[in-house]
Amino acid sequence: MSIFFPAANDVFDSLEPKTKMKKGETVSLVSVYRYLTLLDQVPIDIDLVIDCMRDECFYNDCCLRSEFPSLLETVDHRSRLAHDLYWEFRSLKSPSKPGISSAAAHMLFQTYRGDTYDAGEFDDWVLNRGSDSKAMVMESELLTILTKSG
Repeated sequence: MSIFFPAANDVFDSLEPKTKMKKGETVSLVSVYRYLTLLDQVPIDIDLVIDCMRDECFYNDCCLRSEFPSLLETVDHRSRLAHDLYWEFRSLKSPSKPGISSAAAHMLFQTYRGDTYDAGEFDDWVLNRGSDSKAMVMESELLTILTKSG
């Protein structure tokens, strides 16, 4: 567990529980987001928290106590990935263009995947992204593929 989230159960107990279920067994998306925004770390995007809750929690608008530690781990991982990718992306992007080439995106994908890299996965994504495969890749597109799979 990251030092970012030292004691998930203590944090869970301090957040306002949902009232529809047994008191103390769930916490709402709003309460989770409010907690995360109070931390002195990289700002957390609400869409990132929503995506993490969809992936880690049984309900989309609240989190069970048993799911909370893995939710915090996922938010921590994805927010660090987003922050790192922001700077990597900026270093490869031309100031006059809104995105990077698919070749540069492929290199970042390979770098971030490391041992789990699969060229076929990236090629499938390029073919299915709904635009010309030679078109520029936007930062949000790359972040989506890196956090949704693998």
